[in-house]
Amino acid sequence: MGPFIEEMSREACIKTLESRSEVAAATLELIKKEQRRTEASLVYLRNDGAKDYKTKVLQDFLRQEAIRHYVSERYCPQSNGLAERLNLTIMDKIRCMLIDANLTPKLWPYAVHYAVLIYNNLPHSALDNHKSPKDAYGDSSHLLKLYVFGSICYALQPSKLLHKLEERSAKGLFLGIDPAGYKVLDVQSKVAYVARSVMVFDGKFLSTEENQIHGLSREEEPTHSNSLDPTPTRLEDSRD
Repeated sequence: MGPFIEEMSREACIKTLESRSEVAAATLELIKKEQRRTEASLVYLRNDGAKDYKTKVLQDFLRQEAIRHYVSERYCPQSNGLAERLNLTIMDKIRCMLIDANLTPKLWPYAVHYAVLIYNNLPHSALDNHKSPKDAYGDSSHLLKLYVFGSICYALQPSKLLHKLEERSAKGLFLGIDPAGYKVLDVQSKVAYVARSVMVFDGKFLSTEENQIHGLSREEEPTHSNSLDPTPTRLEDSRD
């Protein structure tokens, strides 16, 4: 994964990557996106000494935009402490969420996106009046209902995809929040999708036996690749 943090607001964002070769492209995309969103120019970029940040495309862009590029010393994470602390904080949240729900580590891409969303909506001691990172730029779009990761939920299914006597909702697990609705994992098909009308039983999880039956138990082998796409399909696409 590629975590980023903006120093002034302490707002974090995350990109789940297939390989380290995608780091430079993800960094470039993020800088452009944040500059448009905040209507401000990036002053400097700080990262570790990984060669992934030294690609010609990224370096040319930084020079063109007059963005200073600082590289931390080798084997000295203290010189990039803000990002290193973010890594620790997010990993602690992911670990707790997966253990609490007794879910397979293969769901980590969803957990990491939800962990970052929670982080950005909590008060931060480094900001005036302990604002949240989202409040730093006056962003009120984050006022939403948060649920416990992995909670059992029931998502309303589009009537056009159902027969007259079929159940109108499908059982799933709450995996996070999407701009279009809620991220839900169908426990039968293990397909993730986004649904707008969802009833969440907050803090109620599948039993250990149910997790094992559906192949979602923590006994599943962990994965270091993004085997589950953290961008779920829309509901209409996932029921074809």
